[in-house]
Amino acid sequence: MSKVADIQKGYIELLESYLDPLGKEAIADHIRSGNRYASLPYLSDVLLAYYESLPQDIADFWKNNASDLKKEITAQETLKLCYSGDISPSNASSLVNKLGLYVDTMLIPDPVFNITQQLNEVSQRKFYLRSLIRHSLNMIKLKPLLEAGLDRPIVAIYPSTTIYDPVFREQAREEAMKNTISYINQTFSLGLKDTDNPFEVMDTFKKPEDLIRALSKPDNLIPDLTSPTTLEGFRDFYENGKKMYVPQFANASAGYGLCVYIFGRLMSFHDHFTNCRQFGAEPIYDSPNSWKMFTWFLDDVFPQGNILTNEGLVANSIGVNNPRWIGKLSDEKLVEARANGDLHEIRGVLTNGINRMQYSPSKDLESVTSKVQENLKEAFEDHQKRIKDIERTLRKKYLLNYPLAITGSLLGYIPHPVTVAASIPFTLAGWGGMYRDSKKIKATRYKGRVIGMMYDAEK
Repeated sequence: MSKVADIQKGYIELLESYLDPLGKEAIADHIRSGNRYASLPYLSDVLLAYYESLPQDIADFWKNNASDLKKEITAQETLKLCYSGDISPSNASSLVNKLGLYVDTMLIPDPVFNITQQLNEVSQRKFYLRSLIRHSLNMIKLKPLLEAGLDRPIVAIYPSTTIYDPVFREQAREEAMKNTISYINQTFSLGLKDTDNPFEVMDTFKKPEDLIRALSKPDNLIPDLTSPTTLEGFRDFYENGKKMYVPQFANASAGYGLCVYIFGRLMSFHDHFTNCRQFGAEPIYDSPNSWKMFTWFLDDVFPQGNILTNEGLVANSIGVNNPRWIGKLSDEKLVEARANGDLHEIRGVLTNGINRMQYSPSKDLESVTSKVQENLKEAFEDHQKRIKDIERTLRKKYLLNYPLAITGSLLGYIPHPVTVAASIPFTLAGWGGMYRDSKKIKATRYKGRVIGMMYDAEK
């Protein structure tokens, strides 16, 4: 087992030691399980007491292993992705499965570490428990891929510790505050200065209707704020915000709640970029809301554009837009394909004909997704055509070779030296021809085996 896989195995064993009492059925739906156990009055208190030692255990684990993990991952000059957008992907195993045939390694910041170190002291207890169970189970579901033991790990969990560095945190806070003022000025045309406090200004917008009246650029809003209408989106956001996990936000104004969301997102981007640079990885997101804020951030901070590579755009088109045919393989089939070195076949298919346009992230993502789907469709059609051509050729040869083999076998039964001798070339020619044809079809199928596996999984 590789060093990375060994560390990941230890990580999963630690989580399982705390989560196994919930039973295997809890893993099937990690979101439902988190909600369910946090809502049970007596059991939730028991579980909170049971998990009291987890914050220290997970901190100790990474204290002993983070350095080795970073060293191993950083040394690999491969295509890597670094996840951000939520505490963990909404369905981590599904996202990794989708991207596992395209990138070498997907890196996920440990959600259990973040929850136990950040939310434990400040959040409402039931929200903390719900988050802890949900995201722990989400990581345990990755066990077959985390412990695959490949030279290039499909996925790896790592601790994102930059945010706990007081110097980095202060620098990131200052930059995120500037970004927040820029976003508010563009979206609401308030004309804030760098010396203004955006939280105080936004707090004057008490209700969603107040924000709607000040709105000047709806295109900047995340999809959740515009669905089904902008007013309804703001109202839903405000009502949900009242139930936020930090108690003091429960009675916050609509404008203050939105400012907290914007600032938190922008703060996370600085942390995310630092992790990407450390590992030499591309940023990856899995939701339209995160992608919308991220692309605004890129346009504002890097107006010259072209910070994402072709590979990064293709990866995010898969993560955000969920093109068909991706992510249908079982964990076992994915590991098999990776072990056989078939990764570059799919990477070549997906990136075929994708050239960077002038930088426009949202527009790029739509066109790249369309091209990815077109590439896969063409690859599937070509694969099926190739297999049918081979099978037609095999049937034609079979009609010739099978009679030869049967003739040779029948001649062999005639008790005469001449016929017995004559049977040998007929038999060898017939069965030999069929054997060679079977080897040809196997070899050709192997050449397109990953596309074939993906095609079969989609049916």
